[in-house]
Amino acid sequence: MTRSKTRLKYFQWYGLLFGLWWWLVPVGSLLLALNPRWLYSRPFRKARTTTRLFDDFSAREIRRVRVETVFGLLFWALAFQLLQLEWSAMLILYGMFGFNWSTRQYVTHAFSPRDVINGAWNLRVGRLHGAMLLNGQWDRVHHQHPHVSWIHLPELARGKAFDLGYWQQYRRLWRGPRCCREKGPRCLPRQGYEGLS
Repeated sequence: MTRSKTRLKYFQWYGLLFGLWWWLVPVGSLLLALNPRWLYSRPFRKARTTTRLFDDFSAREIRRVRVETVFGLLFWALAFQLLQLEWSAMLILYGMFGFNWSTRQYVTHAFSPRDVINGAWNLRVGRLHGAMLLNGQWDRVHHQHPHVSWIHLPELARGKAFDLGYWQQYRRLWRGPRCCREKGPRCLPRQGYEGLS
């Protein structure tokens, strides 16, 4: 790998951990609601992370995104009006949430096997921490049963061992990316994955 590609990977990695890309979620939702074809444009088709992301969006799902986006915009407009929120405070909170969300997404996935069903970790946490994570420490169990509500994951996980501790894995994230030679996972069929639960 060239030096510039290595630098790019480090920038992407720490950008994820610091929540720098989180703002793309609401912007992407807005763009998808306004013009879904934009997401099928060449830059999205070329990027490895998005080549399959929107392939199975039906017209019904696009309508749902549009409805949810309108409700989200109305909610925030009302919240700012009724609660007299300040933009500066909201941007700080938004940045803190982006950091938390981004780190939380990767702590259960980083360095796990490259597998659609088993490519996540079950992480050991204390009872209070588990409640704060809303059972998110059982992420591999969630991958194995994607249609089961997260409140039922501890039941499904009963008798299964944790892979490693949450804080041990969290510290590993901050040591930086590692070169992976493992072949990428095959996509699940677009229909029939419901049988996993």
